[in-house]
Amino acid sequence: RKDAEALLQDLQESGGVFVDADTIYLTPLKLFNEVNNHYGLPPYDPCPEITHRLEDLKKEFASISSTKALADADVARRRLRMWATVSCASALQMCGFAFLTFPSLSGDLCLGWDVIEPICFFVTQAYIVSWFAYFFYTKREHSLMTWDERHFYKMSQRAYERRGVDIHRWAELKAEIQELELKQRDYHVALD
Repeated sequence: RKDAEALLQDLQESGGVFVDADTIYLTPLKLFNEVNNHYGLPPYDPCPEITHRLEDLKKEFASISSTKALADADVARRRLRMWATVSCASALQMCGFAFLTFPSLSGDLCLGWDVIEPICFFVTQAYIVSWFAYFFYTKREHSLMTWDERHFYKMSQRAYERRGVDIHRWAELKAEIQELELKQRDYHVALD
Protein backbone atom coordinates (compact mmCIF):
# COMPACT_ATOMS: atom_id res chain seq x y z
CA ARG A 1 0.00 0.00 0.00
CA LYS A 2 2.83 2.42 0.83
CA ASP A 3 4.45 1.70 -2.55
CA ALA A 4 1.20 2.45 -4.37
CA GLU A 5 0.71 5.71 -2.47
CA ALA A 6 4.32 6.71 -3.20
CA LEU A 7 3.87 5.95 -6.90
CA LEU A 8 0.62 7.94 -6.97
CA GLN A 9 2.34 10.85 -5.24
CA ASP A 10 5.20 10.77 -7.79
CA LEU A 11 2.75 10.70 -10.70
CA GLN A 12 0.76 13.57 -9.22
CA GLU A 13 3.88 15.67 -8.74
CA SER A 14 5.03 15.01 -12.31
CA GLY A 15 1.64 16.10 -13.72
CA GLY A 16 0.85 12.66 -15.15
CA VAL A 17 -2.28 12.24 -13.05
CA PHE A 18 -4.65 14.41 -11.07
CA VAL A 19 -6.20 13.13 -7.84
CA ASP A 20 -9.57 14.51 -6.74
CA ALA A 21 -10.97 12.83 -3.60
CA ASP A 22 -11.49 9.18 -4.64
CA THR A 23 -11.07 9.72 -8.39
CA ILE A 24 -7.81 9.60 -10.35
CA TYR A 25 -7.72 11.33 -13.74
CA LEU A 26 -5.04 9.92 -16.00
CA THR A 27 -4.96 12.59 -18.69
CA PRO A 28 -5.46 16.34 -18.82
CA LEU A 29 -8.20 15.98 -21.45
CA LYS A 30 -10.21 13.67 -19.20
CA LEU A 31 -9.85 16.10 -16.32
CA PHE A 32 -10.89 19.02 -18.53
CA ASN A 33 -13.94 17.11 -19.77
CA GLU A 34 -14.87 16.11 -16.23
CA VAL A 35 -14.78 19.77 -15.14
CA ASN A 36 -16.89 20.72 -18.18
CA ASN A 37 -19.33 17.96 -17.33
CA HIS A 38 -19.53 19.15 -13.72
CA TYR A 39 -20.53 22.66 -14.86
CA GLY A 40 -22.92 21.37 -17.54
CA LEU A 41 -20.69 22.30 -20.46
CA PRO A 42 -20.15 20.08 -23.50
CA PRO A 43 -16.94 18.02 -23.56
CA TYR A 44 -13.93 19.54 -25.27
CA ASP A 45 -13.55 18.47 -28.87
CA PRO A 46 -10.04 19.11 -30.22
CA CYS A 47 -11.16 18.69 -33.83
CA PRO A 48 -14.79 19.83 -34.28
CA GLU A 49 -14.60 19.88 -38.09
CA ILE A 50 -13.68 16.19 -38.12
CA THR A 51 -16.40 15.38 -35.60
CA HIS A 52 -19.10 17.19 -37.63
CA ARG A 53 -17.94 15.59 -40.88
CA LEU A 54 -17.90 12.20 -39.18
CA GLU A 55 -21.45 12.65 -37.88
CA ASP A 56 -22.69 13.60 -41.37
CA LEU A 57 -20.95 10.62 -42.96
CA LYS A 58 -22.30 8.25 -40.31
CA LYS A 59 -25.88 9.44 -40.96
CA GLU A 60 -25.51 8.86 -44.69
CA PHE A 61 -23.77 5.53 -44.07
CA ALA A 62 -26.55 4.40 -41.73
CA SER A 63 -29.27 5.16 -44.29
CA ILE A 64 -27.42 3.29 -47.05
CA SER A 65 -26.57 0.44 -44.67
CA SER A 66 -30.19 -0.06 -43.62
CA THR A 67 -31.26 -0.37 -47.27
CA LYS A 68 -28.28 -2.63 -47.98
CA ALA A 69 -29.24 -4.86 -45.03
CA LEU A 70 -32.74 -5.28 -46.47
CA ALA A 71 -31.27 -6.22 -49.85
CA ASP A 72 -28.83 -8.65 -48.22
CA ALA A 73 -31.66 -10.31 -46.28
CA ASP A 74 -33.67 -10.66 -49.49
CA VAL A 75 -30.70 -12.24 -51.28
CA ALA A 76 -30.09 -14.63 -48.37
CA ARG A 77 -33.75 -15.77 -48.54
CA ARG A 78 -33.53 -16.26 -52.29
CA ARG A 79 -30.27 -18.19 -51.95
CA LEU A 80 -31.76 -20.48 -49.31
CA ARG A 81 -34.87 -21.02 -51.43
CA MET A 82 -32.73 -21.86 -54.48
CA TRP A 83 -30.67 -24.49 -52.62
CA ALA A 84 -33.80 -25.91 -50.99
CA THR A 85 -35.36 -26.30 -54.46
CA VAL A 86 -32.23 -28.04 -55.76
CA SER A 87 -32.23 -30.39 -52.76
CA CYS A 88 -35.93 -31.17 -53.15
CA ALA A 89 -35.53 -31.85 -56.88
CA SER A 90 -32.64 -34.21 -56.15
CA ALA A 91 -34.65 -36.01 -53.45
CA LEU A 92 -37.65 -36.25 -55.78
CA GLN A 93 -35.46 -37.77 -58.50
CA MET A 94 -34.03 -40.34 -56.07
CA CYS A 95 -37.52 -41.22 -54.85
CA GLY A 96 -38.68 -41.63 -58.45
CA PHE A 97 -35.82 -44.00 -59.23
CA ALA A 98 -36.50 -45.98 -56.03
CA PHE A 99 -40.20 -46.16 -56.92
CA LEU A 100 -39.42 -47.55 -60.36
CA THR A 101 -36.82 -49.99 -59.00
CA PHE A 102 -38.74 -51.96 -56.37
CA PRO A 103 -41.84 -54.03 -57.27
CA SER A 104 -43.36 -53.60 -53.83
CA LEU A 105 -43.60 -49.83 -54.42
CA SER A 106 -44.48 -49.53 -58.08
CA GLY A 107 -46.43 -52.70 -58.86
CA ASP A 108 -46.78 -53.06 -62.63
CA LEU A 109 -44.47 -50.10 -63.34
CA CYS A 110 -41.47 -51.88 -61.86
CA LEU A 111 -38.53 -51.63 -64.23
CA GLY A 112 -36.14 -53.51 -61.98
CA TRP A 113 -32.57 -52.83 -61.08
CA ASP A 114 -31.28 -54.08 -64.45
CA VAL A 115 -33.02 -51.16 -66.20
CA ILE A 116 -32.72 -48.48 -63.46
CA GLU A 117 -28.98 -48.99 -62.89
CA PRO A 118 -27.94 -47.72 -66.35
CA ILE A 119 -30.55 -44.95 -66.14
CA CYS A 120 -29.04 -43.76 -62.82
CA PHE A 121 -25.57 -44.02 -64.30
CA PHE A 122 -26.41 -41.99 -67.41
CA VAL A 123 -28.37 -39.36 -65.47
CA THR A 124 -25.39 -38.90 -63.13
CA GLN A 125 -23.04 -38.72 -66.11
CA ALA A 126 -25.30 -36.15 -67.77
CA TYR A 127 -25.10 -33.96 -64.64
CA ILE A 128 -21.32 -34.26 -64.50
CA VAL A 129 -20.88 -33.49 -68.20
CA SER A 130 -23.29 -30.53 -68.08
CA TRP A 131 -21.50 -29.05 -65.04
CA PHE A 132 -18.13 -29.59 -66.69
CA ALA A 133 -19.40 -27.96 -69.91
CA TYR A 134 -20.73 -25.00 -67.90
CA PHE A 135 -17.42 -24.50 -66.06
CA PHE A 136 -15.45 -25.06 -69.28
CA TYR A 137 -17.61 -22.46 -71.08
CA THR A 138 -17.30 -19.89 -68.28
CA LYS A 139 -13.58 -20.70 -67.70
CA ARG A 140 -14.07 -20.94 -63.94
CA GLU A 141 -12.91 -23.28 -61.21
CA HIS A 142 -14.79 -26.57 -61.10
CA SER A 143 -16.56 -26.36 -57.74
CA LEU A 144 -20.06 -25.60 -56.55
CA MET A 145 -18.71 -23.31 -53.85
CA THR A 146 -17.18 -20.88 -56.36
CA TRP A 147 -20.35 -21.09 -58.46
CA ASP A 148 -22.46 -20.31 -55.40
CA GLU A 149 -20.25 -17.35 -54.42
CA ARG A 150 -20.33 -15.92 -57.95
CA HIS A 151 -24.07 -16.47 -58.25
CA PHE A 152 -24.63 -14.90 -54.80
CA TYR A 153 -22.52 -11.89 -55.83
CA LYS A 154 -24.62 -11.40 -58.98
CA MET A 155 -27.85 -11.76 -57.01
CA SER A 156 -26.56 -9.18 -54.51
CA GLN A 157 -25.69 -6.70 -57.26
CA ARG A 158 -29.17 -7.04 -58.78
CA ALA A 159 -30.81 -6.63 -55.37
CA TYR A 160 -28.76 -3.48 -54.69
CA GLU A 161 -29.82 -2.03 -58.05
CA ARG A 162 -33.49 -2.85 -57.37
CA ARG A 163 -33.39 -1.15 -53.97
CA GLY A 164 -31.27 1.76 -55.17
CA VAL A 165 -28.19 0.99 -53.05
CA ASP A 166 -25.03 2.63 -54.33
CA ILE A 167 -22.56 0.00 -53.15
CA HIS A 168 -19.56 2.03 -54.33
CA ARG A 169 -20.70 5.02 -52.26
CA TRP A 170 -21.26 2.69 -49.30
CA ALA A 171 -17.67 1.41 -49.58
CA GLU A 172 -16.32 4.97 -49.93
CA LEU A 173 -18.24 6.10 -46.84
CA LYS A 174 -17.02 3.13 -44.83
CA ALA A 175 -13.39 3.84 -45.75
CA GLU A 176 -13.72 7.58 -45.08
CA ILE A 177 -15.38 6.98 -41.71
CA GLN A 178 -12.57 4.65 -40.68
CA GLU A 179 -9.98 7.21 -41.80
CA LEU A 180 -11.66 10.06 -39.90
CA GLU A 181 -12.05 7.93 -36.78
CA LEU A 182 -8.32 7.22 -36.89
CA LYS A 183 -7.57 10.93 -37.26
CA GLN A 184 -9.91 11.77 -34.43
CA ARG A 185 -8.32 9.13 -32.21
CA ASP A 186 -4.86 10.50 -33.08
CA TYR A 187 -5.97 14.00 -32.00
CA HIS A 188 -7.22 12.62 -28.69
CA VAL A 189 -4.05 10.59 -28.16
CA ALA A 190 -1.92 13.68 -28.85
CA LEU A 191 -3.87 15.64 -26.22
CA ASP A 192 -3.83 12.81 -23.72
